[in-house]
Parts: sequence; C-alpha cells; structure tokens
Amino acid sequence: MTKPAMQLRRKFLLAFVLVALTIAGVLVVTFDSQRDAAVASASEDAAEQAELAASTIDRQLVEKRQSIAIAADHPELVDPDRVTRRQRVATIREQTDFEGVSVVAANGTMTALANEDGTGGDAVGGDFSDRAYVQAALNGRVYVSDPFTARTGNRIVVVSAPIRSDGEIVGTLNGAFYLSGSALFAPIERQSNYDTQIQVTEDGEALYADEEAIDSPVDGRAIVHTTGWTVTVDRRRSTVTAQIRRLAVAQAVAGIVMLGAVALFGLWIYRSDIRQAERLRDQFRRIENREYDHRVDLSGSTEWSEIGASANRLTETLARREQMLLVLNRLLRHNLRNSLNVIVGRADLIAGGDGDRDEDHADEIRSTAGELLHLSGRARKTEALITDDHAGFGTPVDVASVVAKRVAAFRKNNPDATVEVDASDSAYATVGSEFTTVVDELLANTVDHAGPAPNVRVTVARVDGCLGDATAERSNTIRWNWSGGNAASADAAGSRIAASESWFSQDRDDADGRDPQRLGAASPRRDDEVVEIRVTDDGPGVPPEERAVLSGEREIDPLHHTAGLGLWLTDWIISQAGGTVDIDCDDGTTVIVRLPVASAPEDGD
Repeated sequence: MTKPAMQLRRKFLLAFVLVALTIAGVLVVTFDSQRDAAVASASEDAAEQAELAASTIDRQLVEKRQSIAIAADHPELVDPDRVTRRQRVATIREQTDFEGVSVVAANGTMTALANEDGTGGDAVGGDFSDRAYVQAALNGRVYVSDPFTARTGNRIVVVSAPIRSDGEIVGTLNGAFYLSGSALFAPIERQSNYDTQIQVTEDGEALYADEEAIDSPVDGRAIVHTTGWTVTVDRRRSTVTAQIRRLAVAQAVAGIVMLGAVALFGLWIYRSDIRQAERLRDQFRRIENREYDHRVDLSGSTEWSEIGASANRLTETLARREQMLLVLNRLLRHNLRNSLNVIVGRADLIAGGDGDRDEDHADEIRSTAGELLHLSGRARKTEALITDDHAGFGTPVDVASVVAKRVAAFRKNNPDATVEVDASDSAYATVGSEFTTVVDELLANTVDHAGPAPNVRVTVARVDGCLGDATAERSNTIRWNWSGGNAASADAAGSRIAASESWFSQDRDDADGRDPQRLGAASPRRDDEVVEIRVTDDGPGVPPEERAVLSGEREIDPLHHTAGLGLWLTDWIISQAGGTVDIDCDDGTTVIVRLPVASAPEDGD
C-alpha cells in the first residue's frame, strides 16, 4: 500500500483510540454526574421529608396550645369549690391527650392536678412559681415549655395558658405530655425504616431518635417553628448509590457494544473506502494542478457517490471561474492597452497645439473612455459571477416581460435599429435576476456584428424540449452551428470540445440539468417544455477569429481573444441557470437560449 494510505491507516487507528478514550471518559463523567445528581436528589427528598415531619409536629403542638387556651376559659376553673375545680381538671385531661393537667394559682401554688395513674397528689399545694411555663402563663402567654425531666423521671413538655376572672389573670392551666411514646411523634415513627431514620433534637439533645444510627448518611433538616426543635432525616447513601452502580454497569456494557460497533464500522470503512479516499485525493491533486479534464468516479455507498459528484461539480466550478478570470484578464489587458494608447495619442496631439482638431481629439478621448467604463461595468458583472457562483439563480422570472422591457430600452438607445418582438404574454423560466444582462448583451451583440442599423428579430416561446437531453452533450462552451465558409474549423472546434471539455455535461445535474439545492428555492418543472429565446440579426455573423476562441478551437492568448465580454457573460449566466446557448452563423447570426420552465409565482410572493 502506498505511503499516503499507510498514513491514513495510522490516522484511522489513532482516531479509533481517541474515540475509545472519549467513550470511556464520557461514561466515567456520566457516572460521576449521575451519582452526584442522585445524592443531591436524595438530599432534597430528605429535606422535604424533614420539613413534612417538622410541620406535622408543629401542627400538633399548635393544636395542644389551642386546646389548653380554650380549656383555660372554662368558669369551673375559678370556682371556689375545690371539688368542682378538680373535676373540671380531670375532665380536661380525659378530653385531651395530655398525660397530666394541673392548675396553679396566681401565687404559684398548685391547686389541682389530674394524671393517668392518679399519683402526684402530693404536688398539690406545692410552690411552682419558679417554673418558666407558670411565669409565661401568668404574663398572659400561651406557652410551650422546653423539654425537662419531671419528678417521675419522664421527659415532658408542658403547655400552659392563663386563667382569667373578670379580665384578671388568677392562675394558669397546664397540660403536660411525655416525649417518650408520645402521640406527638407517632406520625414520624411510621416514616422510619431500615433505609430512612428520623430524629428530633433540641440544642443537640435527642428528643426522639431511632435506636440504630446510620453511618455516612444523606440527610435533610427542618425546624419546628413552635419550639425550635430540629428534625433530621437520614438516608443510607449505599441505597442511593446502588441504582447508580447498576446504571454504571449498563453504561459499561453499552460502551463496550459501542466500541465494538465503532471497530466494525471502522473496519468496513477501512476495507471499502480507503481506495475511494485515494481517488478523491488524486482528483484534488489534479484540481490543484489545474487539470480540469478528468472526472472522478467514486463507486460504493451513496455517500461516496455524492462526494464524487460534489468533487466533479467543484472541478466544473473552478474550471469555469478560471476561464472567466482568463477571459477577463486578456480582454482587460488588450482593451486597456489599446484604449490608453488612443487616449495618450490624442492627448499628445492636443498638447502639440493642433487647435483645429482639438474638438475631434477630445471627442475621441471621451468615446474611448466611455468604452472603458462600459467594459468596466461588464467586468464587475463577471466579478459578481465569480465571487457568487449561484446567487439569485433558480428564481422564477417572466422572460417575456424582461425581453419586452430591455428591447424598449435598446430601441431608445439605438434609434437606427429595427427590432421585431414575438413573445407570449408570459413565459416563466428558472434563471434569476441576471437574465437582464443576458438580454442586454444579446441585443448589443447585434450592433457589434451587424452594424449600427441592424434588423433584429426576438422571439420568446415555450417549446418542446428537455434540458436534461440538451445538456447531456453540451460543454461549458457555447455550441456553434455554421454552414459554409469554415466547416473545417467547426469540425476542429467540435473535436477539441469533445476531447477536453465534454466532461462538464456529465453528472452536472441529477435530473433536470441543475441541482435545485444549488440554485435556490424554485425548481424547474419536470416536463418536456423549455423557454426558448431567439435573437436573430441580418449581419455577417461573428468573425471567425472570435468564433474560434469562443468555441475552444483556439486558446485565449494576447493575440487571439474575443472583442468583448458579451457572449462570455451570456454563456456563463445561462449555464449557471441550467440552460443552454446555441449560435447559428448562417446568413446572419441567431443566438438560441433555452432555460428550464418554472411555474408562475403565486400572488403575494
């Protein structure tokens, strides 16, 4: 195998290694990302669960505060009869979920007490004025105390409310509930399991906690607003990451499958397409060497066929542009040199004092300068064609309307010319805005070759024909048909075109002669009709020297070139639009332009 192929193999192997490393890297990054996302999601879920548990506890504490505040308004609590007061306290305990209910007078003395087992009677008569919950209630607040250890050894929380008589605080009603086994924590007990544990703490002291702590948990926290307690929900990290591990295994298997698929695909590409790449490389070398008479045929897959067609289109485009540049360069150099010689010569005569003919010299200078300006305008059009090969082409244009307008302008500028127009009301073709230049150049060509007073006939019609058939035999150069005078030259020209430029017509279009994607939104109609424009004059025809250069019989050089850019511009514009140009030089000159038919645009387009 050749050295370039060896280099391609090494590059292919390097690309495969890079792809493998990339896939492995993506799998690793994906695993880490999904693991972190899973941990973050678990942490958010834990925080939401902690918030829910805190809200549940807070709601129960609020209900306890409300029940004590409502019970404190009962008049029997201020009844002087102690028995009545004790009965009311016992009723309150039975109707609520407090483990104990007591009444403390304004002086801090406990006057009544009711609890589950009936014990604690010795507390009645005791001084409780130093208790924070008593002080808070005597100050008019409904208060929830911090957890503390009662005389019974139980951790309790007391909810207190002021007892009023005639608007004056005369004591406090106090409800105590145990933290251990309390209904306060029953809802969160149901949420705890092996993977999820909940604890409630105050200043680091556990008020509720599961027996077994979770190591390295994913946790979430929330605050009970009524008491400031902290609720913490712990999730086992191993449970959270187990699913990610399973996903990582699946991704690893998928990565191996992907690498295998890439390897098989690469092997297929290597075995079937290396030769195609070499052919394409050789074609680009030919293009670089300006060898435009070779086509590349890339067989195999559809993609390679499309690449080959693109390479051939590129070759065609570069050949056309080089031809444009060559023509433009030769013509400009020749015309500039001749015109400047005239201008300098006339200026010297004026400077020499030939006053009798100064006006004639000035007229000649102005005329020559005007010709240069006209040539410059044509050069700008050529430059536009070179820099933007297909801009505007493919737009539906009413050829009949354009011809009518340009003929009217031609008659105005050439009053001695006789122009007869035979055109239908409308004939839309796929050509674009540059078609105006074509009509102007064809009309100007009649004056160039038939004199200042030519008889010209212009016809526009839709005729039977197929551009696909026409372009199958045409080159990028105008097709010439002439009888008499120089048949040998015609044969020589045809041989030269067939030998060096016939490849332009092959595969330049997939269907109707042009690729609609290269032309624009509008596409030609696929039928057996074309729009045909004929421009006929009664002059002697294009000179043989100019025909030889235009047809390809003679190379463009400083001694042999056409007199102007008109026919070149015509051919370039029409060929780019997918049309054809034929010139018949028999008893005058007839230029025949055929273009793809297009549907008329809808109103408002």
